[in-house]
Amino acid sequence: MTKLRPRLLLLLLIGGAILVAVIFFPKLNKPKKSTSPKVYSSLFVYEDVINQKEPSFSLKLPDGWYRDLGVKGNQRLLSFSPDKDNIGITYRAFISAAVVPTKLDLTKEVARARKDIGLLAVDHKFTTDKSITVKGYPAHLFEYYSTLKEDSQNVEQTLGKAGLRTHHTDIITVKNGYFIDIAAYTYEWAWPEFVSLIEKSFNTISFNPK
Repeated sequence: MTKLRPRLLLLLLIGGAILVAVIFFPKLNKPKKSTSPKVYSSLFVYEDVINQKEPSFSLKLPDGWYRDLGVKGNQRLLSFSPDKDNIGITYRAFISAAVVPTKLDLTKEVARARKDIGLLAVDHKFTTDKSITVKGYPAHLFEYYSTLKEDSQNVEQTLGKAGLRTHHTDIITVKNGYFIDIAAYTYEWAWPEFVSLIEKSFNTISFNPK
């Protein structure tokens, strides 16, 4: 994972929708004791990322989830659930947001994101790949499975190979020259535990169209 990080950050800066999740997979596999500020937070807003009000979006986070303020400098926002435990495996669910400049329109960003997912997600499989609207604003929805490369908690030994499969949901759009990616992800076997919270949160997304 360390060797891939420079390439992942470069692709993120040119608008790869998958990359927020890939970068934080180690935290999914083995949650760390964060040394960066960690706070309860109820809202993501665009100005949290690069201190500008346009293009704007907002997203209400699940109650009791944390914000990891240590990732703000890389044009990303990250929130995560309190730690859970299953047969000795510590795990979390994440909601993240990325905002980066782009010269592409939504159609071209969707094509780029689809390609980047194919390049970087291990054994990925799309279950949803379609255009949507979010409160009347054009966007695109990806849902897919992938497989963790690292297994620092012996998940495979405990749950089998299927235990390493992860579930991802990404909503992407382009607004005022910026690519916006709002994503959620966790282990596939943990998805049923978190899906209602994630869906409720995603239903609060607003891109504040003007």
